[in-house]
Amino acid sequence: MIRFKILPGGKVMDGGMVLEGRSGDPALDRAAWGAIQTSVFPPLPAEFKGPYLELRFHFRYNLDGKLNASGKAPKAASLHGPAGVTLGYNSKF
Repeated sequence: MIRFKILPGGKVMDGGMVLEGRSGDPALDRAAWGAIQTSVFPPLPAEFKGPYLELRFHFRYNLDGKLNASGKAPKAASLHGPAGVTLGYNSKF
């Protein structure tokens, strides 16, 4: 789990990332950290008046390599934050 801040222009704030939950494998933690650090986020809407948007991402790993009946990796669970924002992803092979 990583908490981070996005500036109005879409850039991740320097020093604004915090590793809040570890996976138990430092390589996986580094991969999750790098995924956020190298992401390009679009600018926040003009209506957003705050100094930054703070998000918390949970990363889930399919370490056993098992696929579901359709031959794809299982979908990640959506996450609901306090503002009602839903975050998630769908892996495609």
